[in-house]
Amino acid sequence: EYMDGRIESEPQDDSLATAAGKVTVEEAHLDPLRHRVAAIDRAVRAFDPAPGAWCLLGD
Repeated sequence: EYMDGRIESEPQDDSLATAAGKVTVEEAHLDPLRHRVAAIDRAVRAFDPAPGAWCLLGD
């Protein structure tokens, strides 16, 4: 729709913008027993390239 000219762009109001804090390595830890597959899929993409999603396998 944007390419067809049916949607116009609108400048962002910088006074309303927010920023997220830095993602920690602990936040990128995935627990397959607690997280659903869809959440793990999103986390792997969100944490790429850094800090990188990770999990522990085995004991």
